[in-house]
Amino acid sequence: MKLWELARGVDGTVTEVDGKDALTARLGDLGFVRGTHVRVDRIISGGELYAVTLRGYTLTLRRGDADAISVKCDS
Repeated sequence: MKLWELARGVDGTVTEVDGKDALTARLGDLGFVRGTHVRVDRIISGGELYAVTLRGYTLTLRRGDADAISVKCDS
């Protein structure tokens, strides 16, 4: 499943980051690499923005960026 499909408050693990080279590199720099645990804390602006916690910090992603991140649900 894609990161944006993960329900609010549910933990997941990144399985793949698939996007154009620059996007993949940027997401990797932010900590989205295979095996990283993530949680969607908030869905903002009708599903266009996602507040995600990973590696001890929270950041906001656009849905298009969240679509490049595949996760498996941990629960």
